[in-house]
Amino acid sequence: MSDKAEQTSSRTTRRIPRPPGASKSTSIRLDADVETRLRRVADLKQLPYQTLLKQFVGERLYEEEKRLGIL
Repeated sequence: MSDKAEQTSSRTTRRIPRPPGASKSTSIRLDADVETRLRRVADLKQLPYQTLLKQFVGERLYEEEKRLGIL
């Protein structure tokens, strides 16, 4: 393999397709300041803001489930 081909292949990331039904689209309304803060934190973490929001919801849901004795 040539050097250029190696450089290209090492920079290429492959997306793993999600199985059908693995995620569901939803929409929420956020206060403008909350969205601004979310985007700022996401930028600092170098994540898309929607990914960070999903992480926040998942983490908080886990804590609430523990508190309620579901887990």
